[in-house]
Amino acid sequence: KKCRGVIGVTDEIRRHELSFCPELSSHTMSNGINVDSVKPSKKIETRNDQLNIIFLAARFAPWHGLDYAIQGLIRYSGSTPILLHVVGNINHISNLVDYSDLKNAEIKFHGELHGDELDSIFDQVDLGISSLGIHRVGLEEASVLKSREYFARGLPFVYAYSDSDLTEKEEYALRVHVKETNYLNFDELVIFSNRTKQIPELSSVMRREALQKVDWAAKLEKLHHFVAVH
Repeated sequence: KKCRGVIGVTDEIRRHELSFCPELSSHTMSNGINVDSVKPSKKIETRNDQLNIIFLAARFAPWHGLDYAIQGLIRYSGSTPILLHVVGNINHISNLVDYSDLKNAEIKFHGELHGDELDSIFDQVDLGISSLGIHRVGLEEASVLKSREYFARGLPFVYAYSDSDLTEKEEYALRVHVKETNYLNFDELVIFSNRTKQIPELSSVMRREALQKVDWAAKLEKLHHFVAVH
């Protein structure tokens, strides 16, 4: 009864809370990031045509959907070699499926990395994979931190959920659908990566848009306006 408004981290959560008190004003404030504190990734040019991809999590959990990526690599038979860099504490997750019979792909587990070691991996990769299994916890929308890190670093990425900071029309962020197929289609990722490489100054474009969309300064300005008005 004493609340003057509702603030949710996603539109889905905000609407759910409003179902109990529809008369209240509301605002969605998704997770943000300090863009200036994140080092931009600078792809080191190589002579081979291998596609390097990072799957990042501090501690992997079922909603990250690493198993979808592994299943996708097992099914992959394209001509572009793929190296998936898995960074984070995987615990038992890597043992969920047998990935020993990969045709034109490789998985490299790095464990937890921070600072210069993590920056070095980012300088080697072409794409990032964000959460693929948000639906496993009963949600369709999320505000995933690693998406924001990829965004701030200027690294194109794929994700499998609805994000209030993304329109799904961005040239540098591709929404994929794994819930129905139960695997990540890496042929689609190869096409997406080739397309992003044709975008001039892509990393700089992403950094500029990250400052507008996911930087804490922009988010706090909108929050301040909401609180002041209501």
